Amino acid sequence: MVSNRALRDNFNSHYVTSLLVLADEVGIERNAADIISEIKACITDDRIHCSTPYAARTTVINRMSWWMTSNQRRPFIVENDDRRFTILSPKKAHVSYRKMLRDCFDPKTSRPEPDFYREIQAFAEHLNSMAIDWNLIARPFTSSVKEELQHASMGSVDAFVRDLISCGPSSLIADYPPPSTYFRISESSAAKAIPCETVYGSYREWCQRKGRTDVKSETMLRLAIKDIEGVSVRKARILGRRMEVYVGFKTEEKEGKVVSMIQ
Repeated sequence: MVSNRALRDNFNSHYVTSLLVLADEVGIERNAADIISEIKACITDDRIHCSTPYAARTTVINRMSWWMTSNQRRPFIVENDDRRFTILSPKKAHVSYRKMLRDCFDPKTSRPEPDFYREIQAFAEHLNSMAIDWNLIARPFTSSVKEELQHASMGSVDAFVRDLISCGPSSLIADYPPPSTYFRISESSAAKAIPCETVYGSYREWCQRKGRTDVKSETMLRLAIKDIEGVSVRKARILGRRMEVYVGFKTEEKEGKVVSMIQ
């Protein structure tokens, strides 16, 4: 069993040589990025560093499996392309189940009762006889609760870009029109090119309605949008005004205003 303190300790031999590590309410604070990085390495690396008092630092073969538990709605940040964590959301245990579980152990010694121990042995034998499907276990299981956590873990820029790709720029800008201080463009014109400041104004409106406080600069939003396949930034003249626009969004071609592009 490990805690935040144990994962920040200089000595880790007491858990890196184990087969199963239980981490309860670990890595949930805002300043826990170092702890999550340590856990990620313990999950994916073939060999892991091992430090013990009065001994030289060395590496050991990583045989650890991790079981992390938490009562928090968002126990830790889960990246959108995560390949480490299988996330399960158990339902509340019934009284009958709690009683059955208590009866599995001796109340004086906390050891498994003989019948329960034989059941564990039978289950272990069954697992040993199973053929491993490496393709199945190469990535964690996808569950609805994991997808919800991934969406909740996204910063405002990544979440907005996700909606931008899903809904399309014309639809999203129509739903979240930029304030009057930003350049506006008709939906038909958006099929050709979209001013960068228009998208940024829509992003700020989106953040306000969603209650997001992590509003980023236009530069950060532009970097994320330019990562979309086929999308680039060009200089253009729209209604006599020079500006930078996004081109390459996958949208339906519609008749509208002519936008002259400056190569």
